Amino acid sequence: MFRLPRLAVVVVLFAPVASVAADPARIPALWHELLTQDESAAARAVLALSATPKETTDFLRDNLLSLKADKGQLAVLVRQLGDRDYHVREAAQRELLAFGRTIRSELEAARATAQNLEAQDRIGRVLGRIRVAEEDEKALAEGDPLLKGGNAYPQVSRVGNQWRISINGKPVDLTPRVVVVAGPPPMYLRAARAIAVLEFIGTPDAVRLLHTVADGEPAAPPTRRAREALARLKGRR
Repeated sequence: MFRLPRLAVVVVLFAPVASVAADPARIPALWHELLTQDESAAARAVLALSATPKETTDFLRDNLLSLKADKGQLAVLVRQLGDRDYHVREAAQRELLAFGRTIRSELEAARATAQNLEAQDRIGRVLGRIRVAEEDEKALAEGDPLLKGGNAYPQVSRVGNQWRISINGKPVDLTPRVVVVAGPPPMYLRAARAIAVLEFIGTPDAVRLLHTVADGEPAAPPTRRAREALARLKGRR
């Protein structure tokens, strides 16, 4: 489940924008700063971008795009997964990850027909990330069976020196392991922060850009964030 960091929301909604020096020349650097995992740095970037409404909106019009799975674009990206240039392959993989589950069927078909082994491998990685994200969302939606009550029957038993726990007769794997939370793709995080900037700016041009982003693939997080922002703006009128 993907949420805009709380600190960015607080800064955008409550910080005095006038206190930030307006510097349009910094917009490209601030756009890059929106990728950071440091919420305080991202919040400062959000605030600075909000201080130059017109220039920021103009910049985002060219850089904050709606996520639409165009077949021609997808075909190009899949081909680039097998490019000789490592950076081209990495960039293509990142772009495909941004579409997420909205292009799963197309990726599965592409992997079945791809002749390039590198492309096959990278498509597999993207599909793997999609499956992990879906499993995480499903787990969050279903919750912990131990907390639901009524339907879960935990049982604890001991065999020799080993303890065993089962829920509804199904053994629970107690093997210690490191869990790495991947989090949302960086471009989703940046899009959510940029959408917060546009919501704060709230000019007709900013609202039109929000409508453009909201017209993307329905399942894509940036699409949902843009629609939520538009709903809040409408509610304030």
